[in-house]
Parts: sequence; C-alpha cells; structure tokens
Amino acid sequence: MNQCLPHDAESTILADTKVVKQQFWAKAGESADHYWAEITDEDEIEELVRLFQLVLAKLHPDKAVSVSEFIPQGYIPQSVQTISDEYVSSIKDNEVQSVLQQVAEHATHPFRPTSRSENVHSEVLMHVWDCGGQPVFLDVLPAFLTFRTMFLLFFDARQNLLDKCSSLSYRAGRVVSISEQSFTTLQLLTQWMASIHAMCIRKDMIKSTNPEASTTPSSGESPATQGRKKHASEQQISARSQHNFGESIIPKFPRIIPVGTHGDEVQEKEKILHTLLSRCEGKAYAPLLLNGVIVDNTTAGRGKECEDKGFRYIRERVHQFASKHLAVPTPVAWVLFRKVLQKVAKGSPIVSYKQAVAVGQACGIVEDVVPSVLHFYHQLAVFLHYTQI
Repeated sequence: MNQCLPHDAESTILADTKVVKQQFWAKAGESADHYWAEITDEDEIEELVRLFQLVLAKLHPDKAVSVSEFIPQGYIPQSVQTISDEYVSSIKDNEVQSVLQQVAEHATHPFRPTSRSENVHSEVLMHVWDCGGQPVFLDVLPAFLTFRTMFLLFFDARQNLLDKCSSLSYRAGRVVSISEQSFTTLQLLTQWMASIHAMCIRKDMIKSTNPEASTTPSSGESPATQGRKKHASEQQISARSQHNFGESIIPKFPRIIPVGTHGDEVQEKEKILHTLLSRCEGKAYAPLLLNGVIVDNTTAGRGKECEDKGFRYIRERVHQFASKHLAVPTPVAWVLFRKVLQKVAKGSPIVSYKQAVAVGQACGIVEDVVPSVLHFYHQLAVFLHYTQI
C-alpha cells in the first residue's frame, strides 16, 4: 500500500481489514506501476455515480441524463411478509435515499452517452484481511474465508524452515515473548496450504438448487405474490449464471503466495524458496501455489524507485487474480445494497436478517433473492453471513 513499515506495531490480534483500490505511479514515457490505497466513503459514492450513469446510458442512449433520474427498480412492498411496510419505508427513506442523494450531489453534470460508454469498466475494489497465522487459527479462519480469496502466507525468512517454529509476540515494536512450537516453520506453512486446499474443495462441493425449477403460481396467490416469485426466479437464474463458481475454479487458479519477510537480513533467498517449493511438489495443493518471494520490509513506503521488487510482484499477482479470474457482472442494485447495508451497520457491527431484507426491498431486490446477495458478498469477504442464526 506504499506505507512505511510501522516500527511500533503490535502483534496481530485476529483480523484487521481494509478496502483498497489501485493508485498509480507514472512518469513521462514510463508505463504505469500500481500500488494500493485504502478507499474512502467518497470513493464508493463516485463508483456508484459511474455505475448509475452506465445504466442510464443504456436506458436512454440518445439523450443526456441526470443521476437524479435513477430509481431502483422492482420495489414491491406487498412482497414483504415478515416485516411491516412501515419498517421498509423507514429504511428506504433514511438510508437508501441518503445514499442516492450523495450520488446525485457527486454527479454535477448530465451524462452524455457515447459509443464508448459500454466499454467503461468500474474499478476493482479488494477487501484485504490481515489474519493471524498461528496454528490455533487453522481451525478458525476456514469458517469465513472463501474460495474467492488469494492467500499470502507470511513467514520470517530469518528462521530456518527446518527448525522448530518460534512464535513472537510484539508490543510497541518490541518482542515481549517467544514461544517455541513442536513443529517446524515448513510444517506450519504446508499445513496452511493443505487447509486452504481442503477449504476450497469443501466450499466448491456445495450445490445450489435448480434455478430452472417450475415457478407455476399456486391457486389463490395475489398478483403481487405471483409477480414477486417470477421476478425472484428471473433474478436467481441471472445471478447463478453470472456467478457460476463451478469445480473448474479449484485447479485452474493459483491463489497461494508464500511471502518471506526481513529480506534485508537474509542472504540465500533462492535457496530458502527452493526448499519450500520443492516440499510442495506432487501435493494436492500444489496447483494452488504461486512462486514465493522474500521482501525487504524496510523499503516499504519509499516510492517506486526504492521499493523492493517483491512488493510489485505480489500486487500484480493479486490484481491479476481479482480482475481476470473473479470479476463478474453484478447488478447495480446489489452494489447499492452493499453500500446501504454498510451504512446501516455503522451503528452496530451486527445487522439482522430482517434489516437486510428491508434494505434489499428498498434497493429493488425481492426478499427471495436477498440470501443470494448476502452469500455473494460473504464470498467476497465484504461481511460475514451466518445462515444458521
């Protein structure tokens, strides 16, 4: 992220999260190089402005349009059986309209469609999770990490891979405790690789219900209910065709990068990486593995010319993974849903399913489709969706 190494850092507790997008270094005559920067609320509003403009350009290809003309489609209050219309109206007025008002204020000029409008792509926003890598987390993290994830496995390159692993605890940048484990650093790294592979396979084996099932309305249903079911079925079919993460995703997309730290204190970097990668040959998780790298942390934040090239390698691999393998068409209403739900969650880290349904209704997403939207954003690690609560 082009930030200096924090010398007074504490040990990782469990997980620190950031949402980042690309920024660029470039000089005249040079190709652009990128790093990541944490996005702001204003960045997300600008993203919605672009998406709304593209939608309106398709609806009105021959005239200049204003973002204020954008209205979420499909809002059907009668379809909400579990919550009151008043509650939905409250969410719609207080949260959705607030976001839409911000969007309208940012779009100061009418959008004039051009022949290039459909080729404009939104930015790739990535959610970065900094999680603990100690053995205890081997059983915890797979509960919410998904196969739409790239994993960076960090290890202290100063420690011999074949020696017993030492776990260090830091406070204000100083080591306050050292505990030797009963296994080697190499064993811990390969355990993580095996755990990630098993988690990817397990998640991938979950089969969705058949979206082509009959949607013939039963007798006695109101027109609103029949319309809701038809709309939900169409959205589910569309969503599943767009987000079809079948079995082919597992072997074809490498998503594990071993990253050694303290490269300024290590001499035989290639030998260390060879020892690690050779141990993985022939293993079931080998297809998920990319070449490792050992970086000099002290160069972080010094700019393009002075930064360790390993950082560039990591960023390029992660961006390639996100943009080429995992980027999928997403309904604008879903993007609006995410933004509004995060706004609702600012007052509390826990959002009830009842609230999520209300937000979905206000964004034009019928109740039957809300679980699919929640599952999709859970896969993206935007938030954690607990289906059994």
